[in-house]
Amino acid sequence: MSETAQAKAPHASPQHRELPSGWRWVRLAEVTSVVNGTTPDSENPCFWNGDIVWITPTDLGKLAEPYIRNSDRKITKVGFDSRNLTQVPPRSVVLSSRAPIGHLGIAAIELCTNQGCKSFIPNDDIHEWFLYYALKRSVWKLQQLGSGATFAEISKTQLENFIIPIPPIEEQRRIAGVLREQMEALEKARTAAQVRLEAVKALPAAFLRQVFPQPGQPLPNGWRWVKLGEVCEKQTGIRDPRTEPETVFQYVDITSVSNQRKCITEARTVLGIDAPSRARQVIRANDIIVATTRPNLNAVAQVPSELDNQICSTGFCVLRTGVGILPDYIFAFVRYESFIEALTDLVKGALYPAVTDGQVKAQQIPLPPLSEQRRIAGLLREQMTAVEKARAAAEAELNTITALPAALLLRAFAGEL
Repeated sequence: MSETAQAKAPHASPQHRELPSGWRWVRLAEVTSVVNGTTPDSENPCFWNGDIVWITPTDLGKLAEPYIRNSDRKITKVGFDSRNLTQVPPRSVVLSSRAPIGHLGIAAIELCTNQGCKSFIPNDDIHEWFLYYALKRSVWKLQQLGSGATFAEISKTQLENFIIPIPPIEEQRRIAGVLREQMEALEKARTAAQVRLEAVKALPAAFLRQVFPQPGQPLPNGWRWVKLGEVCEKQTGIRDPRTEPETVFQYVDITSVSNQRKCITEARTVLGIDAPSRARQVIRANDIIVATTRPNLNAVAQVPSELDNQICSTGFCVLRTGVGILPDYIFAFVRYESFIEALTDLVKGALYPAVTDGQVKAQQIPLPPLSEQRRIAGLLREQMTAVEKARAAAEAELNTITALPAALLLRAFAGEL
């Protein structure tokens, strides 16, 4: 359909649901003036560091509240005049129309924007907060309308012809007021849930600090400092799976290891004959793997029983404990922040930052008697299990709260508030 034909399209179409009594479908052009933005010459210093707020999608993405009060960069009156910019008034709703489509804000002051934003100046038929929430609810639809080879963008004409449902203005004010109050409450709840989740995430490090001495500190009786390589063998290149073309392997690579949860999150199935020609590592149950290259540099995991005698890629130092050394104790230590920080300080390489297997094996660890290793490992196992349960509960709470605004908007625009 041509842009002219689109402009003449009826307010409602077959896919639009029936509206509550008193509501109607309108094109945005009927209730707002849509304004493009632009950018003065970036190379001309006379155009910049002025006092006119100039909003970009980045500014909108940084908003901590819906109101727009400032911008990272400002333009001068000379810069403003150079491109004949339009300064939109307070109450205008600003949408990022590319890179990405969907950031929103309400102008608290006069401002102008770059070409990555479109501004909506509301007329007397629509309340700015109702318009803000109508667009917020419709972000996914606007994103679907975007097109472009380099990045998706939605045009002024598309936005002018975008259809939204509106009730009478007094009902808009009432709905907008209810939404603002409830959205603020949800944001407070979301912030509190995020704080609780971060507190849970900090627990493993706190537990580990309680049981492991820092390097240079005096050790308890019976403990001693040893190098990791003295108590663990490094396993590498034991078998090349290409020599066993009928063998099916579970294959672990760097991205399979969670840096946050310190576990193997997945394992792909591969045939030995299809495996790349570079060296492979055979892993056994309870082996400890330490990632030594990006993207998960210094992520660690303990091999679960179901991956016994499988393979992992290069980019790991695979450690197997010797007699009198408990794998769970070694795994607990390599999770410790001082171990991770020590390896991070040794990273070299701009293009492929990495540490060597030798550097991993050279790290000093405090080693207690076997009975104390068992006690510490058992204690930490219980604590980490409790942390995972608490983390799962906190994440579920946060996910639930995060989903509530969309459900609230759905009810509002169904006339159910």
